[in-house]
Amino acid sequence: MLNIRFLSDVSYLHVFVAGLAYWVMGSIWYMAVFSKPWAAGVAKWGIKMGEKPDSGTMMRKMIVSLICNIGGAFFLAWFIRNEYAYNAIYGAKIGFTGGIIAVMAFTTGDNWLGKPMSTWLVDATYHVAGLTVCGVILGAWH
Repeated sequence: MLNIRFLSDVSYLHVFVAGLAYWVMGSIWYMAVFSKPWAAGVAKWGIKMGEKPDSGTMMRKMIVSLICNIGGAFFLAWFIRNEYAYNAIYGAKIGFTGGIIAVMAFTTGDNWLGKPMSTWLVDATYHVAGLTVCGVILGAWH
């Protein structure tokens, strides 16, 4: 059962910072660290990463990503509060578990889309690592 009191107990600043960290990590993850294997994988779908989308499309994609990252941090904050996991290690464990759950959920669709393994690995490890970082931030900073 959803504890409605959580909505008044949560620190929205902490959730925003954790979600923003997740989002910034994604920018680094996809544009610098794993840009080549990810671009090679999406090229198999006919998407050319060298072609820049128009600014409106790019802005919309960045905003949707940020909202989703903040949403993930919000749900982690709820789990951390309900489990009284108020330290970095417990937060990391809950974040890691959340990342694994997210990966299992999107892998169902990726399987049917035929996503290349290299692209799937980049995406999967990003979400596990990103939600683990969110968990560390939210667990340590309560």
